[in-house]
Amino acid sequence: AWTINDPNYTANLAYSLDQERDYALLPEGRMLSRWHDVQGDEIEGTYDQETGYYEARWGYTIDSQTGYVLNTTDLFAQTGDLEWIRSHKSACERVLDWLIHRDSNGNDIFEMKNNSISEQTASDWTDIVWASFENAFVNAQMYGALVGWADIEVLLGDQERSIYYLSVAEKLKRAFNKSIYEGGFWYPEKKQYIYWRDNDGSIHGDNLFTPVNFAAIAYGVCDDKVRIAEILDHVENRMIQEKLFHWPLCFDSFKREEVEGGNWPFPNYENGDIFPTWGFLGIRSYAEYKPEIAVKYIRLLLHQYTLDGLSSQRYSRVAQKGVGNDILSGI
Repeated sequence: AWTINDPNYTANLAYSLDQERDYALLPEGRMLSRWHDVQGDEIEGTYDQETGYYEARWGYTIDSQTGYVLNTTDLFAQTGDLEWIRSHKSACERVLDWLIHRDSNGNDIFEMKNNSISEQTASDWTDIVWASFENAFVNAQMYGALVGWADIEVLLGDQERSIYYLSVAEKLKRAFNKSIYEGGFWYPEKKQYIYWRDNDGSIHGDNLFTPVNFAAIAYGVCDDKVRIAEILDHVENRMIQEKLFHWPLCFDSFKREEVEGGNWPFPNYENGDIFPTWGFLGIRSYAEYKPEIAVKYIRLLLHQYTLDGLSSQRYSRVAQKGVGNDILSGI
């Protein structure tokens, strides 16, 4: 419990979220996605010299909208600091509303700033995979952000806002869970959620991309017990087959045109490597379904920590050895 309730951790996370609210949030409600103390990684013209916040050069990564709200609500669940969460009310509303207004075709699924893989730009954390237009990963996070923030609106005395966000979430949930043939993300033949749909209607990322499928379950947009069992049992069977200590980003390869060249051949980097950063979604997904599997991977991760301190950015899918010199704080 000391690691979860460490006051240094909660205080530093609160400070970081305060910084995002005060310096990364643009007037229109867009939350800038990255910070660096020097230029060179940004979309031209987006780097703020005074604050260091900017848009990533790989594309507008829209999960900065959902991430800010999710992190804020999760921290409040730990601290219960009403004065602090009240100071984020306006910002969280602006951030959610910015994404809510991104639905040009009126199908209740929120859209990215890129339209297709032909643009070769990203829209979320997996920044050299060309996820675009209707991104299931971001939309699953959006559902969790809407529902979580709606609960906080009640505590802050704004019942009207709470009802509004819950109604938006319910529409998103219905649309998200439709089959790919009806405009949703569920692929019935493969028994998984796809990653994204381009604006021409083509579907992409049907390679069992784990962050999408875990996020759908962990954030509650998928509450169908049959689907949950199909996804999680399939994932665990694949883990056992490969004897992996932690979940990879995807089990099968993206198509060549869906990823930047550095991801090729499979498995490599965001096309099949293991990023422990996303393990919390897997743990949340299995905790309600088969908690013994959640505990299994916690123990395996702790064992890996005794071997190398989890000091690598990621792990090779094949060798299961740490690679990369960009240490991610998420681990």
